[in-house]
Amino acid sequence: MRWAACRTSTGRMRRGAIFPTYTLGALAAAQLFTAARKANTGLMEQIAKGDFSMLLGWLRANVHTKGSIADTDTILTQATCAPLGTGRFQGASRGSISVGLG
Repeated sequence: MRWAACRTSTGRMRRGAIFPTYTLGALAAAQLFTAARKANTGLMEQIAKGDFSMLLGWLRANVHTKGSIADTDTILTQATCAPLGTGRFQGASRGSISVGLG
């Protein structure tokens, strides 16, 4: 089967293909968000009001400004005090990380 036959209109693979980069991104996002919550009291209340400035400030200070000087593993470990892992993602999937925007 040719690659063209395996891709959707957006270029993503289908039919049971594994997306390891999506998984790694989801793990990193959950871990970073947990660290941002620990560092910023009131973060969830701000987000619930539609104000992401505190989160963006934390991300700029701990992730965005480091992108050109360190690799991903180093940035993640420095920002979250832990290497990439599944613990925070598992917590998010169980509902321990939620935002009430209703």
